[in-house]
Amino acid sequence: MLRAIYSRNPFWESFSNLTQSVSEKFKEIITQSYMAPTEDAFRAELKNVQEDYPTASRERQMRITYGRLGKFSLPRIIAEMKKVVVEDVYRLERIARTETTAITATGREQAFQETDPAGKNRYDWFGPLDARTSDECREIERRVQAAGKGKGVTLKELKEIMKSVVNTANQGRRTKWQLRDWSPHANCRRVLRRVV
Repeated sequence: MLRAIYSRNPFWESFSNLTQSVSEKFKEIITQSYMAPTEDAFRAELKNVQEDYPTASRERQMRITYGRLGKFSLPRIIAEMKKVVVEDVYRLERIARTETTAITATGREQAFQETDPAGKNRYDWFGPLDARTSDECREIERRVQAAGKGKGVTLKELKEIMKSVVNTANQGRRTKWQLRDWSPHANCRRVLRRVV
């Protein structure tokens, strides 16, 4: 699935000043951060977790195991990226956050489409609402709330809202941002979620 996401969503603005070989290596690092552990590795780590947390429920032990085995963490990805190129840590973090969020959101969209082929479910744009929240994400959330009367909108409607917001924001920018699936801007911390 990850290869399919990257084939239709190549790395973008955040990689524009990097060489092709560095971009390819970053793609590999970020893609590998999402790969599932082998069954043997999972069993071995689950045994360790059961010893460390003997009173935890089986479900909790499984979550802890996945957390320990998962390579996905921004610090780990950035550390791997630093081995490839000497670059400002902020820029590496921006690339890592932007790309991992894009992968997560696109994967969620595909899963939602499989479970809701008729497109009847409702969705919203979910994430932190704080001083770092972008004007674009605030506007997307405002429009989704208004259009769905607080109950979300269809995937198609949400994508159209995002496209409209990004196009409007681009009118005042020197460097235009290209909307790529579910990433309205670099460093976006928000994700697509189903409203239940």
